[in-house]
Parts: sequence; C-alpha cells; structure tokens
Amino acid sequence: LPLISDADTGYGNELNVYPLSIDLPAHVGQRQIDVHELDGTILGADLSASTSGTHYFISDPAIADISSDGLITAKANGVATITVINGGRQGTMELKVRAANVGVSVATVEQGVVTQDEQGNVLAIGANTLSSNTLASIKSVNLADLTTPLPVSTLLPALAAVRVDLGGATVNVPLQLALKVNSAIDPVTGQAAVLTAGTEVFFWQEGEIRDADGVLHKTWWLMDNGVIGSDGLARTASVPYGGVVGGNGNFVVTGTPKIDNQTGAMK
Repeated sequence: LPLISDADTGYGNELNVYPLSIDLPAHVGQRQIDVHELDGTILGADLSASTSGTHYFISDPAIADISSDGLITAKANGVATITVINGGRQGTMELKVRAANVGVSVATVEQGVVTQDEQGNVLAIGANTLSSNTLASIKSVNLADLTTPLPVSTLLPALAAVRVDLGGATVNVPLQLALKVNSAIDPVTGQAAVLTAGTEVFFWQEGEIRDADGVLHKTWWLMDNGVIGSDGLARTASVPYGGVVGGNGNFVVTGTPKIDNQTGAMK
C-alpha cells in the first residue's frame, strides 16, 4: 500500500501536517491531526502529542475545539485556520465546518460535500478533490447482505458496512468516512465486546483479484485504518495508509485482532 506524505506538496510548511485541509460536519465531526518531522523521509518522527512539544492554535474557536494533542471537534459552520507549532517550526491547515446533508447530495469540484445517511454514517469530500461535479451518497449495508466473504473473518470482527456512490467521479485526496459501528460478539463470553474510544479499526473496499489462471474473483482490499471516537464513530485516518480514493463501492470496517497476553498469539 502506498504511504502518504505532505513533504513534497509545496505548501511551505516546516512540519509534515496531515491533512492540509479538512471538511467536518457541524457539531459531530472529529478529526485527529497527524504531525511528523519534515525530514525528507516518507514519514518522519511522530510529533502529534503535546508531550513532544507540539502546540495547536485555531483562528476561530467558535468553529471548533482542538485538544492539546490535536483532536479537532467541530462546532459551528465556518472556515478556520489551524496552526501547529513545534520547536520554532510551524505548519498550517484549513478547516471547513458545515451542516451535513442527508441522502443523495450534489457534490461539486469547488465545494465538495458532507453528507450522511439516516443511520448517521458520514461521507466527506474535500473541496477541489473531485474529478467532476457529481451526486454523492453513503448508505448503510447489512453485513449479511454482502456476497463476498468478509476479510480475515476468523481474526477481525466485522463492525459495519456501507456503500459509497460517487456517480462515477473519483477523488485525488482520500475520502473521509465516519461510520456507526456495532460491537462484535465475543465468542467466549457471548457478550458484545466494548469498543472503547481510541480502538484501532481497518477499512476495506470490495474489489477483484485475478488468479493464476486469469480468472477474476471478488476480494477485499485494505484501504485505510482509523480509530473509534469518543462518540462511537469509526473514522478513517489515512496515515500511513493511502486512504480511500476510489469511486463507488462497498466498504467494511473491522476491528483489530485480540492478542493473548500470555502467549502473544492472535485469537
């Protein structure tokens, strides 16, 4: 999978700040800022935490809150600039907060879109990232209705599935997904496992692979990772993964494997 770096984007930042722009739905949107050394490597040392000496500032606190460790929580509609400072170096990013549409929505190249389905699954497309104006939507899918066997189902519990439709358009910057997830059932206890904030998750896109005989088979491609937020939504992160840049398709979010602390084995 390709790694993402802002080191060569020409934005003039002295820190590798990701993302450089972000669109969030008002009142519910969250996003963790990733900050790394801008040292010429693909991904330098992680400087996101305040303990590394990084400080975050927002030009308009009425639009969003930002924690000492770089977690953005959207509040009111508007545009703000976030400045990140570490050791005399700085980087900036643009934040746009707007109300999310519900259902199929017009997405323009100039504005992008933030839309959600009736279950609260959110799709955000940034400004100037679409290949063309289009209609965009996200819709919850029942896991039982998927015909392709779920990815690594013996190790990774499937938590939710959605279908994203961009009407044939593509994006040059990863889509932002925030999905409502259901707790997986622990096979030992029979009870729903607790999905605590900060739990890592993986995002998979349904696709095809050609076998040695040239025959195409359905499969799942690992596209992104992310975490469970304090509101219970699973959000894409995109670093160090390439993120979701394809168009239409089914997506599944899975949990991470459990590790036996005594043996180190996955279970």
